[in-house]
Amino acid sequence: MFLDFVFSDLIKLDNEKVNCIIQEIIELDKKRSNGGVRKIPDPFDTKIDELCLLIICDKIKDLKPLVQIVNKTPQLEFLLSPETFDYSLVDLSDYMWENIIRKKKYTPYFIQAKDQIVHKIIKREDVGVASEFEKKMLYGLFMSKEDLLNPID
Repeated sequence: MFLDFVFSDLIKLDNEKVNCIIQEIIELDKKRSNGGVRKIPDPFDTKIDELCLLIICDKIKDLKPLVQIVNKTPQLEFLLSPETFDYSLVDLSDYMWENIIRKKKYTPYFIQAKDQIVHKIIKREDVGVASEFEKKMLYGLFMSKEDLLNPID
């Protein structure tokens, strides 16, 4: 419901609200690392996903406060530093990567790093588990006409 209010512009995200989200993530991470019973859906993962969506949709402009939680997920690492990100961590079968790559401002980074991504998709396709989205990205975005006519080794 929080996201609905933010995306409807009923709630404006200021630094104080963003810091509250960060603190909540830190607390959830502490609880998670202490072990015990795990909930499904995992509140930590849910909160990280919410944060990523807020960044993707430009609801959070100042990313500096997020540096303290940068290493929590590969998606967050990418969103905070796409120039230095290790693209071998990209898994396009994950819906959050799908959300990220669909955003025009991030797509060029994936195209530049396609050599680190394409082979994973091809392996998944070879065993029949590649999603429709992965196939669309492979043939529509990453592979040129020449690549399609000359198969990759």
